[in-house]
Amino acid sequence: MEELTTKNSLGFISPRAMIAKSALCAPTVRVYGPATIGSSVVLGPNVIIGHPSPSEQTQLKSHLQSTRSMGGSPYDEIIDSFVIAETVIEEGVVIRSGTIVYSGTRIAKNADIAHACLIRENCRIGRDTLVVTGTQIMAAVVVGHGCRIAGTLCNRTRVGNCASMLGHAMHRYKVGVPGHIEPAPNIGDGATIGREAAIVGNVEIGNFAIVGAGAVVTKSIPASTIWIGNPATQAGVRKLEEYQELVRKVNSYED
Repeated sequence: MEELTTKNSLGFISPRAMIAKSALCAPTVRVYGPATIGSSVVLGPNVIIGHPSPSEQTQLKSHLQSTRSMGGSPYDEIIDSFVIAETVIEEGVVIRSGTIVYSGTRIAKNADIAHACLIRENCRIGRDTLVVTGTQIMAAVVVGHGCRIAGTLCNRTRVGNCASMLGHAMHRYKVGVPGHIEPAPNIGDGATIGREAAIVGNVEIGNFAIVGAGAVVTKSIPASTIWIGNPATQAGVRKLEEYQELVRKVNSYED
């Protein structure tokens, strides 16, 4: 690793960031805080790494309210000074243009993050995982290895290895008050969630289960079953050959 500082009208790299010599960063990349960027990482135009979390933004706001004048201090340097949590982008990761990664997040090796994605603070994205264009991954989400992710994952969603989560994981919002912690869905290993399906609340999607496109799931469903419709009802079980192939893939990621 080497320390690389960039101060120009196009981009910014924090003096606290550690960036591998073989990493490729577009001129308009912004890297804030104590970030670590691994070897062979590619950061496309207008990517932001280490965006301040809500708690860091609160500290920044308090500072601004207590300061009469910033004295012409550069914007990026001020933002950088309030980012405390380390953001880690491991080797071989590709992050395409317009994506924002908040502080405290770790993206494991060879993950592929498409254009205009949002990955909030304190997330964990597994290796070899593909995140589709426009995906929103909210705070403290954990995504396993070898996954495909699209749509929206609400705070604290868990996704197992080799899952295809192409719908939306969301809170039930029984309370709906800011700051109230709502339970989140748990998507099992090898599960497939179709496009625009909604997984709502504190439910478990069993390993290798299938939820069809547009389905609405509000209760836990067993492993290897197939569910469709609104409300979702069971329509069958997964084929044995599909199950066996997914088991092989999931087992390949066991540490």
